[in-house]
Amino acid sequence: MSLGDLIYYIITDRPVKVLVPEHTEALRLIATMSNNINQLAHDANAAMLFGQYIPQTTLDALNKVLEQLDEILTEKAVAYGEV
Repeated sequence: MSLGDLIYYIITDRPVKVLVPEHTEALRLIATMSNNINQLAHDANAAMLFGQYIPQTTLDALNKVLEQLDEILTEKAVAYGEV
């Protein structure tokens, strides 16, 4: 949380959300997956820009990354009692 966010929460009398180590790990995993999705989307956009079909390997990789992201989110939600 940035200092500005902390000050905002204090001024508005809102509860401050503190990340526990488990949240930090989940966010790191999601950030890694987001980076992979961004790279795959870049490949797909480049193919479309040049009038090419999106390679099946790119689509397969994207589906794999999305499945892994879903597993991470589901696993973390269950671990935190949110499911």
